[in-house]
Amino acid sequence: MDPPASRQGSVRQAGPGAVSDLHPFQRAGLGFAPFTLARVERHAGGGCAYCGTMISHRFVCRDVDGREFVVGSDCISRVLAGGRQDPKLVRDAQRAAAAAEQQDREDRRRAAWAALQAYPALFTDKPHPWKTGATLRDDILYRFSGYSPQSERRKAIVAIERALRAAG
Repeated sequence: MDPPASRQGSVRQAGPGAVSDLHPFQRAGLGFAPFTLARVERHAGGGCAYCGTMISHRFVCRDVDGREFVVGSDCISRVLAGGRQDPKLVRDAQRAAAAAEQQDREDRRRAAWAALQAYPALFTDKPHPWKTGATLRDDILYRFSGYSPQSERRKAIVAIERALRAAG
């Protein structure tokens, strides 16, 4: 019985050796062509399944059978551009991942602000880290005011999320 068309790869004879026209990822044993980009994740760590390089942008690819594997930004262009290096495609995918991450941060910020408004007593029982007579809530409200750096705002969001989880 012949394998499905998606799993067939023709081999041409070129002199003493054979040159395969299989997709590079298929030759590497990552699955069967055609490959598609499933999603982009911005999480540092892990290695590219194709070349083994450490990656910070995880491009999750899917083969024709639905199996997924992770490659880096250098190798993803082979999937998106059919073997040609096309940095614009990679850049667009990275921008889409950055936009999704920004939206997630904004959603977390809005949820934390809503929690502050819904629970007026939240953090009023804890003292301000360095200001006498003020509460931790005053510090957190200052961090949300826009006058403090984004890193301070992120710390406040994490503190609110922890307090809400602890409250049940």
